[in-house]
Amino acid sequence: MRLSSGHEVYGKNGVFIIAERPSGDVVSAFYAVEGSPGWWRGHAFGRVRRLFLPGAEPLTVAERFMRRP
Repeated sequence: MRLSSGHEVYGKNGVFIIAERPSGDVVSAFYAVEGSPGWWRGHAFGRVRRLFLPGAEPLTVAERFMRRP
């Protein structure tokens, strides 16, 4: 999956990695919080983040994690 920023998103089973293209360097990671529908936790730009995005697709969540706080 590719973000509009050109980053690639890889994942399965509710865990996702966002990587730079073409280097493949990991810039972010996030996962769906088990037992808490709509909640996502992850790491981006050196900060741990937690987002509530009920019913969101992984690409939407990735776009939100890549926004600078």
